[in-house]
Amino acid sequence: MSGAVEHPGEQVYAGKARLRDAVLAARVRPQAYVAGAAWLRPGLVEAQRRFKTGVLFDLSQVIAEASARNDEGLLALAERMSAGVRAMPATGRRIVSLDPKALESERANNAPLADGDRLHYPELPKSLRIVGAVGKDCVLPYASWRGVRDYLGDCPATAEADRDWVYLVQADGGVSEYGIALWNRGEPLRLAPGTTIYVPIDDRRVRRTAPDLNREYAEFLATQALPEAGREVPQAEAVAADAAAADARPF
Repeated sequence: MSGAVEHPGEQVYAGKARLRDAVLAARVRPQAYVAGAAWLRPGLVEAQRRFKTGVLFDLSQVIAEASARNDEGLLALAERMSAGVRAMPATGRRIVSLDPKALESERANNAPLADGDRLHYPELPKSLRIVGAVGKDCVLPYASWRGVRDYLGDCPATAEADRDWVYLVQADGGVSEYGIALWNRGEPLRLAPGTTIYVPIDDRRVRRTAPDLNREYAEFLATQALPEAGREVPQAEAVAADAAAADARPF
């Protein structure tokens, strides 16, 4: 257990334990950002590694076709996105509400724990990110009054970007599409702190070689906990750690 809790560190139980047991024992602080809390399970790491491999394969297909067509813009974008995916670890994150009140009232959320599970409650983030088909990934100050298009205006898209849709990857792991064109513009939406906006590659540029790339890329982003949930390591170290056995330290 780590983050904004009164009693961080390892918890040991003689019998079976559930999420509520660990959360109550740790005593989550009022300033914790429960929407961004992460449950990291070693038992899910291998499946997420396979999923990551699939995303990288799709990107390799895009790279190969862009190279064959001498499409320098798409080639550079796909290579940059591939490097970004390689740097993201398979976390083993299981998406479930870790709100202490929900764990008390909703039995389905109060799942059993396993050896090596880790829980982290970050503090409220002050930024959000924009990644994907943009000139460079952006970390922007969070402001509650700003909408999706406001943020996108501060992080220009590339010529390869889809002009109709973006993906919103919430801090709680939820993923949704949001219309940004005149014909499909979404209702005004108040983004939550810690949201990642993924600007997808234009579907027409990838549908023949990697039709599921954009959705899968967004879903893999959703497995990443907020930065505070993991130790800050250089990209090369993160990649090496991901290639090793899952971290089995208790939460």
